[in-house]
Amino acid sequence: MRALIVDDSALSRMIICKKVKTLVPTIQIIQGVNGQEAVDKYNSSLGGPAFDIIFLDCLMPIKDGLEVLEEIRAKDKDIKIVMLTANIQEMVKARAEELGCNAFLNKTQGDAMLPELLGVN
Repeated sequence: MRALIVDDSALSRMIICKKVKTLVPTIQIIQGVNGQEAVDKYNSSLGGPAFDIIFLDCLMPIKDGLEVLEEIRAKDKDIKIVMLTANIQEMVKARAEELGCNAFLNKTQGDAMLPELLGVN
């Protein structure tokens, strides 16, 4: 299993990486620090090995999470994409859902849905 975790905060990336690795110790995690890196790393994976899940921060430099979500969804309707946020506004959530976001993970609250997202129940 491969995951792409993209957040401009090194601390947030470290926390989500640790949570994911705890649940799936064998997962390969690739990290990015901005939206453009997310798109570039996704595009690079198209030749294989592909990502199974992508975690995107909503607010990032260069391209925000919604822009990345839209760009990736135009190429791949099936990949699991999870938006990371500390405080999501309803308008942003509605737009993300419209673009095909699979789930939202609040960075500051519990992560009870993470095992299901990773397929480990």
